[in-house]
Amino acid sequence: MNELLQLKKVSKIFLVEYRVILKHCTSQFQKEGCTSFHNSRSLFQKIDALLSGPKWTCELFEIEGDILNESGALQTETVELWHQNPVECIQELIGNPDFK
Repeated sequence: MNELLQLKKVSKIFLVEYRVILKHCTSQFQKEGCTSFHNSRSLFQKIDALLSGPKWTCELFEIEGDILNESGALQTETVELWHQNPVECIQELIGNPDFK
């Protein structure tokens, strides 16, 4: 996760959405743990404290929608698929002393 967020450079849109979530948490929920982050800096500190695991890989795909563009062709969009090697993930879990 840490590598993913570093690669994506956590967009401003994410931070704006995060702030909206915080605003919707009432003081009662914050006391009960609506989120464990007080602000974006606290969020990044928690992310940086995470242990690193299997590396993240990004594959780009071109997908075709069902909406036509100005020329009458179907619109396309390039999307990202982020994933980790499942074998490495299982090895990481098996080797984690918290799960023994």
